[in-house]
Amino acid sequence: APGGVEGNGDAASGRVHASGEGTEAGSCTPATSGGGAPQCDDIDRLDYLLAKCFERGIYVTTDLYVSRKAPWRDIGIDRDGDMECQLYKTYVGLHDGAFEDWCKWARAFLEHVNPYTGRAMKDEPGMPLISLINEGKLNMSWERAGKAKDPVVREAWRRFCEEAAFRRKNSTPNPPRQDRKTTPTCTTSSTSG
Repeated sequence: APGGVEGNGDAASGRVHASGEGTEAGSCTPATSGGGAPQCDDIDRLDYLLAKCFERGIYVTTDLYVSRKAPWRDIGIDRDGDMECQLYKTYVGLHDGAFEDWCKWARAFLEHVNPYTGRAMKDEPGMPLISLINEGKLNMSWERAGKAKDPVVREAWRRFCEEAAFRRKNSTPNPPRQDRKTTPTCTTSSTSG
């Protein structure tokens, strides 16, 4: 339901998932600096909708990323325009800059205080479950999103195949990683204590 809540039968729960740019939680952009509210045209409507659901005892879930536009330069790639959303979803798992961009937005959304409830999204008891990335599987829109020809995706696939061959050859579950010394983490500092 655009801008609304998908019902879940007799259960008092729903999923906020609208189809339009700027209407679902995962399509807004973070505040430019110092944290703060996500910037999108419909954040007030979303806050109000969520508050009314919570008042009525309706539990809600949403996604931290659905389809918001992510400029290539925001993830550290010198290229004009915005990434195709399905390619961005794949990059979050493969590219440190995309992961950091996703973390920045996720933090801004989760720390955003709904003015109608007085609670940050991360503290909202009416939102017990949040999907990290909506429909974020690797093969989603493989050809349309250009994943098969994308150099970052191709390199990640090559490394995966090398690691799989190493595991088969050496019967070890955890081959040494040459490309990364640590597990990716969000390095953007939090604005809350």
